Amino acid sequence: MAKRQVSVALLGPEGCGKTTALAKLCDLQGAFKAEEHSQCQDLAWELGRPAYRHGWMLDRLREERELGSTLVPGLQSFQSESCSYSAFDTPGREALAAKFLSAASLADVAVLVVSAAAGEWELAAESGRVKELALDSFTMGIKNVVVWVTKMDDFTVQFSQSRYDEIKKAVPAFLKDVGYKLKDVPVVPIAGLSGQNLNAKSTEMPWYAGHSALESLDALGEMNRPAEKPLRLPVLKVHDQPEAGPVVIGRVETGTIRPGIKVIFAPGGLVAEVKSVHKAGVKASDAREGEVVSVSLSGVEASELRKGMVISGSTDPASDAETFLAQVVVFEHPGQIRAGYCPAIAVHTTQVPCEFEELLSRVDRKTGKDAEAKPASARSGEVVTVKMRPRALVCVETFSSYPPLGRFAIRDHGRTIGVGVIKEVSKKAVPKRSESFDECVEKRKAPNSRRTISTHCTVGPNGKPSFTELFPLSHLEGPDGERYSLVAIKLHTGRTHQIRVHMLSIGHPLVTDAKYAEERLTTDRAWCPRNFLHTYRLAFRDLPTEKELASTGFGDVQELVTPLPADLRQAMEGLKPLDEVSRSHWQDWLAGEASMLKPFEKYTAEVAE
Repeated sequence: MAKRQVSVALLGPEGCGKTTALAKLCDLQGAFKAEEHSQCQDLAWELGRPAYRHGWMLDRLREERELGSTLVPGLQSFQSESCSYSAFDTPGREALAAKFLSAASLADVAVLVVSAAAGEWELAAESGRVKELALDSFTMGIKNVVVWVTKMDDFTVQFSQSRYDEIKKAVPAFLKDVGYKLKDVPVVPIAGLSGQNLNAKSTEMPWYAGHSALESLDALGEMNRPAEKPLRLPVLKVHDQPEAGPVVIGRVETGTIRPGIKVIFAPGGLVAEVKSVHKAGVKASDAREGEVVSVSLSGVEASELRKGMVISGSTDPASDAETFLAQVVVFEHPGQIRAGYCPAIAVHTTQVPCEFEELLSRVDRKTGKDAEAKPASARSGEVVTVKMRPRALVCVETFSSYPPLGRFAIRDHGRTIGVGVIKEVSKKAVPKRSESFDECVEKRKAPNSRRTISTHCTVGPNGKPSFTELFPLSHLEGPDGERYSLVAIKLHTGRTHQIRVHMLSIGHPLVTDAKYAEERLTTDRAWCPRNFLHTYRLAFRDLPTEKELASTGFGDVQELVTPLPADLRQAMEGLKPLDEVSRSHWQDWLAGEASMLKPFEKYTAEVAE
């Protein structure tokens, strides 16, 4: 009999011990190679950090090990007698909420991890962090919740029953406040470092008669899956494997994916063929609703794919959203929300800026009916129906058809300030052919942003269009295996902020852009110290001489050319050109000589010739 497939997201405040607990559970269930785990433990002892001897099996980035904190969601599989689990270890830092939400959107079960160590539970509760994590998991549609109380072996706790009882009594109130209506939430005391009560009854807590951590998951039973519907698979990660080619990881939300079928990626309309499907590292004949999979593809390049795309079948393809109608609940906002407000929305595995284009109605929370048409604003605690316009390419669906792709969290200033469900979607037509980076950036008018710095550029119906012209110089590969492009840019309107918005709008945000590429910030900073945006050529007219004033009225054109600064040159040295043209331009820019850099028009003319 096949085991049930269950995806789990571990969430908790930074430092609560969730990574250690998950890693130790995986070790106990035989999910790690013994030699690799032994090497990891030896390294932790050697560096004087024995508390991380298990957690480092999941936290593999150098930055994660230096900080002692998870920075990117990790995926680890393990099995019990009845279930096959795909577990997402999510970052606990508030600043990395976008990454947490992406992983949480794929989970059947949320494991809320809180620490019993003295002062740590109180800090997490009083700061609002526990409530926010519970709210985010509820917003992402996770219906099943289990609570693990970690660090029961801490010297300030010493497996105290009274400490456990104190936390057990307090936790359900946080879940109830955010909307969970669970009669009996399992609250399981564990010790992640020593493994107490992870997969077997604890010898140190004879007073506890409930489930172990693993049993608390097994006891949840069958997960509710949607009825048979067309394929929808949001992409969480993209890898470029030398032998297999592009491989994407995600969860099948609806439908079935199998080798040999043609699939379409939205946004963008890229077409690919599925070469193979793997579940928990094992090759499979297909994957169905709720299963986390890695999919090997042909017909596309890894550089063309990105997190947040949605895979669908060719018979009923997903497509880009032009606008959508949503019912929005405002939780906490310091002022009034009006038309033109442009926060970020976290929907399935992506986060994009999205404008509140028009407030259509205010909804009575008791009756669910419209109470006021076209309200001027919305405040905390109110429910409104809104026409929303994404300011970056994104694929969404109605909640009634595809719930995981039809609900979203509204993020602003690092907080979740509201949630929404999508009622209607106005979709763009699926393009007949895909646009590569070169094709889509050479000359394209990208959607404007309300934050564009220009007095001549608005988001109103009569506003003038903003226009950025772009030309790719070099295609490069980074130390993380990701593909990058060195691009020459000419602004026709606006200032440098317009560049950042427009690059995001075509799906290629700037490297180390903390605002518009938050989810990639840690990866980018591993090789680039700051936003990779440099003004290399500036032209202006000088004041006219007396003779020029009498004849033309204009002074001579002056040009300033500045090469890349040293820190950006050093960062780019670590990238590998992918072809000879790329290598030539790459070398010119690394030279640090202004004379090697050409005007924008000369770069474009070379191709025309």
